[in-house]
Amino acid sequence: MTRSDKLPIYIATYQLIRDIHQYTTKFSREHKYTLGNTLNDSALELCAIISRANHSEDKSEHINTFMFQLEKTRVCLRLCADLNLISCRAQAYLAQTMESITSQASAWYKAERRKQQLKTSAGIKENE
Repeated sequence: MTRSDKLPIYIATYQLIRDIHQYTTKFSREHKYTLGNTLNDSALELCAIISRANHSEDKSEHINTFMFQLEKTRVCLRLCADLNLISCRAQAYLAQTMESITSQASAWYKAERRKQQLKTSAGIKENE
């Protein structure tokens, strides 16, 4: 098993966290401790979920949780843009990064589903 912090999805997600943190430190006090903290916490949870998935036998469930958390983070970022807390350019950059992460997560999920199907079909053949 590869260490979680060596996975491409982990590396991209970690960079997203760093970028988000950089932007949220510039939020006004009014938003820094509400929306800023929510956004940072949501993004940090993404790396924790990747680690749990990487160390789990059934990764599919964790990858689904990851996708949900990523969507929550995406909504928070959109709200930040709507409130003019981040620029359109920053939103576009973060959205592009998140799209790349989504593609990686989807590919990981599909690969895990194929593995599960192969295990299931191999188990059926053994029982015959």
